[in-house]
Formats: sequence, structure tokens, C-alpha cells
Amino acid sequence: VCPVAHRSGRAGFGAASDVRTTAPQPCSGLVPRHCRRLLLGCVATAVAALAALMPATALSEVAVVWFRKCLRLHDNAALVEAAKKAKHVCPIFVIDPHFGPDYVGVNRYRFLLESLSDLDEQLKKRYGSRLLVLRGKPDAVFSELFKTGKPLCKGPPTTIMWEQDTEPYAHKRDMAVAKLAKANGVRVETFVGHTLYDPVEALKKNKGKAPST
Repeated sequence: VCPVAHRSGRAGFGAASDVRTTAPQPCSGLVPRHCRRLLLGCVATAVAALAALMPATALSEVAVVWFRKCLRLHDNAALVEAAKKAKHVCPIFVIDPHFGPDYVGVNRYRFLLESLSDLDEQLKKRYGSRLLVLRGKPDAVFSELFKTGKPLCKGPPTTIMWEQDTEPYAHKRDMAVAKLAKANGVRVETFVGHTLYDPVEALKKNKGKAPST
């Protein structure tokens, strides 16, 4: 995460929405020039200055929902489950340098940023929440968040939820984040939503072979 100035706003679901969010400014070395303005627009901006951070007693009730491919509110199992189990929900998206300009074209990057902007707007309209956009390698970003809670709140969350992704890089990334979460006492809950069936369970039932039907 880039060590730059931050602005703070209010986030969360429901009437008791006291999760503090922070909006870092984009690093010029990561985002294509054509997309920097869009990034500024999709990052959560200041809504109102908070006189104090959320009380420490509520920290055990904070769940982080890590958005990746499923950039929508409807039919989002991780988001629905977090809303059921946690008093405070913090939606997060991490801009991973692995998918930087060397791997992703300008048009695709623009589409991603527009999707993030739309997701942020939906969260704001429906729940009075905002999307927290961070930059950096996911393991580095979450290592800081799990240990200190920064830039989320006074202390670390106790639960992180995300939609499963079976691609090789995604699997390696998720295993690293899950290991960090376990080391810091943060529960991990994953959900199937990107595919019709659970690929892992399908392989198990087919004795390790890819099903043909």
C-alpha cells in the first residue's frame, strides 16, 4: 500500500454503520495514464469527518468482504453471509500489481475501474456504505490489515470472506492470504459463486479426474 495522504469516510451496512474506511490516492507507477482519473473516481472519497473511531468493543463484529471477480451486490454469497453474521461489513477491493499494464490492456483496465465505480455507487445508494480500494500485493495488504486493522479501523477484523477462484495464480494468492489470516486469528470463509458447481467437490466425487459431463 502506498504511504500517501488519506481521507476518511463512513462505511458499513444497516443502521449501525461505524466502520471507518480510508481512500488512498493512486500510485502513478501502477495504473495506466488513461485510467488514473477513473481510479480517482472509484476510490471511496470523504463523506464526513469522524470525531472518533469505532469503539473497540465492536471490532469483533467486523467482517471484511474481499471483492475480486464478483463485482456485484446481487447473487453474492460472501456479501449476503457477511451481512447475516457481522454487525459491521467492510467491502474491499485490492488492485493487484500482477494485473498491471504489462498484463492488462487499457480497455480492460478501464472496464475494471468503471465496474469498481459502479459497485461503489451501488453500495452507497443501497447501504450507505463505500468500497475501500487498496493497492499492492494482496498478501502484503492483508498482512498489515490483519495485524493493525489499518486502514480499516482501530483494530483488525475477525472474519474475511471471499468468492472462490480456481485459477492457478488466484489459488496461490488465496492460500497465502488464508495462511496470514490463520496466523493472525482471522477466520476465513469462502463461497462458490463464480461457477455453477464447486470444482473442488466435483473433482473429489470424480476421483480426481475432470468430469466430462
